[in-house]
Amino acid sequence: YGISVRCLSNYNPPLVIASNSQSRIGYSFTTSIKKFPVSQSDSISSFQYDLPIPDGLEYVSAKMSDAFSVEGNFLANLVQNTLKVSFAVSSDYIVGDTVLTEIQLKGNRLGTFDITPSNAFLNSNKIDSITIGRITVLPIMKGDVNEDSLILAHDAALVNLYSVGKD
Repeated sequence: YGISVRCLSNYNPPLVIASNSQSRIGYSFTTSIKKFPVSQSDSISSFQYDLPIPDGLEYVSAKMSDAFSVEGNFLANLVQNTLKVSFAVSSDYIVGDTVLTEIQLKGNRLGTFDITPSNAFLNSNKIDSITIGRITVLPIMKGDVNEDSLILAHDAALVNLYSVGKD
């Protein structure tokens, strides 16, 4: 059995991006890790990365994006405040501008936190072009029922609807 190793054809290299997110203290929220762009001819069959979780944020869960269209084996383990994520396909290749994983975190402290994937690989190609994601944890605003950072009559209407069972 021979092993074939392919390099990325349009290796600029592709970016790995951590998304920016905002949440209220004590609430869970979802942030994502995405990559782009790769094509079918790049034959990407696996990815992996580490994501250090800053003090003040708590890891809740991780999953493959619902938009992800290939089947495979996904693994996410938290080891000493670093989330270690890997995926290996069992069918087709990974292509396009795709959200790789959705990570649910909880803000336990007010502030702004940078999340930066490290040790990122597509197949055996190390990805050095990584964009930092910024997470902002804000205080709870009493009266802001729909959490849009505004206190409006609409928030009162939502409370009224909930109180009569029409949420």
